[in-house]
Amino acid sequence: MDNSVYADIEKLRSRYATKQFDPEFQLSAEDEAEILEVLNLTPTSMGVQPYHAFLIKDPAIRAQLQQAANHQMQVTSSSLFIVLAAGDVLEQSWTRRYSEMVASKRNIEPERADAYMNGFRAKMSLQSEAYRMEWSARQTYIALGNLLTFCAFKELDSCPMEGFVPEKFDEILALKERGLKSIVAIAIGKRSQNDKNQFLAKIRRPINELIEIV
Repeated sequence: MDNSVYADIEKLRSRYATKQFDPEFQLSAEDEAEILEVLNLTPTSMGVQPYHAFLIKDPAIRAQLQQAANHQMQVTSSSLFIVLAAGDVLEQSWTRRYSEMVASKRNIEPERADAYMNGFRAKMSLQSEAYRMEWSARQTYIALGNLLTFCAFKELDSCPMEGFVPEKFDEILALKERGLKSIVAIAIGKRSQNDKNQFLAKIRRPINELIEIV
């Protein structure tokens, strides 16, 4: 195996769901910008990006979110805390915005660009709102996975978080008024040396149990 590839695999092996962050550590502006760019570059079905990301910097709001997250310390001790919220793809402006950008950036007639999305909208209109929200949520988890992997390669620590009360997050961030629902959050920073979880062996099924060649 190429040494650089091996090094990347080792970074993935060393990552874990960090429970205790170093509250003194602060991401550089460059690292923060790269994380947001990775979030924006995440692939999604049809390129629609059916979610919205909230970068929580206000300490007061973080404190409220921590209460709604069963007092998990990662919410307030991490350097970066991001909440990912999804919405009904037909109720939001995402498909229209995508068509506008296709027309502008690829020099395509607006009618032709919009036609690309018409079939998708028609198909989605046959589905229930619950199905459309679930579809958006699945796309949101692709973004989460992308961020976790990027952080590992950057040797930044992270923790994906579902252990919160979504309705309370929605209320604190005023998401309902915008037709959004909180799906998952991610805390990013540097692990505290007091976090005992970093010394635990990583548990994964053997590859030959997980993957079957057909």
